[in-house]
Amino acid sequence: MRRAVLVCALFALAATAAHAFVPVAEREDLAIPAPGSERAPAWETAGLQPGLHPEAAAFESRAGSGWRYQWNALTGTPHAVYGAGVQLTDGPIGTESAAEAAARSFIAENAAFLGADPEGLRVRSIVNAMGKWGVIFDQLHQGIEVEGARLRLVMTESGRLYYFGSDLHPGIRLEASADLDAAAASRKAAREVRFVPGRDREEGGELLILPVPEGEGMGYRLVWRVRHRVEEPFGIWVSYVDAGTGEVLWRYDDVCYANVVGTTAGDVEDYGYCYGEQDRRMPNMRVAVTGGNSGYSDPQGNYEIAHSGTAPVTVTAQLDGRWINVNDQLDGDGTFTGTATPGVPFEIRWTDGWENDAARDIYLHGNRIHDVVKQYDPGWASPDYRMSAAANIASTCNAYWDGSTINFYRAGGGCGNTGQMGDVIYHEYAHGITQWIYGSNPADVGEGNSDTAALLLDGNSICGEGFYLNQCSSGIRDAENTLRYPEDYQSGQIHFNGQIISG
Repeated sequence: MRRAVLVCALFALAATAAHAFVPVAEREDLAIPAPGSERAPAWETAGLQPGLHPEAAAFESRAGSGWRYQWNALTGTPHAVYGAGVQLTDGPIGTESAAEAAARSFIAENAAFLGADPEGLRVRSIVNAMGKWGVIFDQLHQGIEVEGARLRLVMTESGRLYYFGSDLHPGIRLEASADLDAAAASRKAAREVRFVPGRDREEGGELLILPVPEGEGMGYRLVWRVRHRVEEPFGIWVSYVDAGTGEVLWRYDDVCYANVVGTTAGDVEDYGYCYGEQDRRMPNMRVAVTGGNSGYSDPQGNYEIAHSGTAPVTVTAQLDGRWINVNDQLDGDGTFTGTATPGVPFEIRWTDGWENDAARDIYLHGNRIHDVVKQYDPGWASPDYRMSAAANIASTCNAYWDGSTINFYRAGGGCGNTGQMGDVIYHEYAHGITQWIYGSNPADVGEGNSDTAALLLDGNSICGEGFYLNQCSSGIRDAENTLRYPEDYQSGQIHFNGQIISG
């Protein structure tokens, strides 16, 4: 069930914003916090509690049991629901219209549970990615959008729904009639952000319903959302102006002030030296500004480090990050050094000039298997430590897991460098996965699990491609086999027996 948490990524909505080099001190004086922002999000996580939420019990009677719920305490709606899933369609979902139809059918059947008026929902986005469909609806009341009120669903391409969430506002009592028109609201907001006609620019307005926490519940205000681009002090101000009283209820600056930003990347042998070097992002890497702050690139290799100057800065990094710390026993640990201008994307690129192939390969592949594991179970803490990864150990023809670290040998003795073989790196890391899950286990089970992890990540049944130097069409084991237990089991042959599991 925890895999469903991944769907949150489908709902990360990026707002268009401008970029400045340094923050403007005066802007803080003009901002007005959103109503209720002083409170922590009112979400409560629990299993099924029929007495408190009979509508959830009715849902489980139709969809099956075992779902987990996170409730929005202010609206009384299920903010997030995830579980084993429920089939919505008889066949695969191949188009946006089919995804919307499946979503609307589910909403109509569960309207009371979701706090939804199916006629008052407007599609915000429909996304198809990674074998899934994500559908998001906005709520309308009397044809006017309710700020932040959304209903989200994620289903597989085969039509199985396994995550949904509602932050809709049922029972809104508000007459959607504005006493103040858009022009009057814009003038009121403009005066408060030091707008100068002719120099500055109005950027339009929209009538919305703004939920406002009142005591333990919610109230609703009809507002004009207006934007003004002001040059001095620079800001793009978004104001929510009460359409009845003219009061500005909420105001923020839509400018994103620039930090030290960029990407971490490198020339990496993916999936090993038999494939040659490829341009790949290097995720989760620690990046430091000399004399300033440090931070980590994200799983896509993007980094942003808080900074408050405009002058160029020195940026450094090693093959060291949140989850993998490469220790090169041949050339020593290389340090990348470069000069970045705040606000201008700067690429940290690992090439032969900074580190050798084995060190670069181990960093990428070690991070990759960590991140894949966390995609399937974000709440699992065992993989989340800075794992030491030894490159170019002064020996040949092997690699190993020692209970907490991964270790790889140099080329020699007729063998390739095991740190330059992606499947060997995945294999050794996966010994850790087996250890964290099962503790003590039969050795051939561990070997089989590790081979399985390797072939799932590189898509090749051969384990150890190029293990024997430059023999890239073969390896040391092959999961494409017909081995069966117990007929083919060989006592004491743990690597051979592992092929029964991986095959």
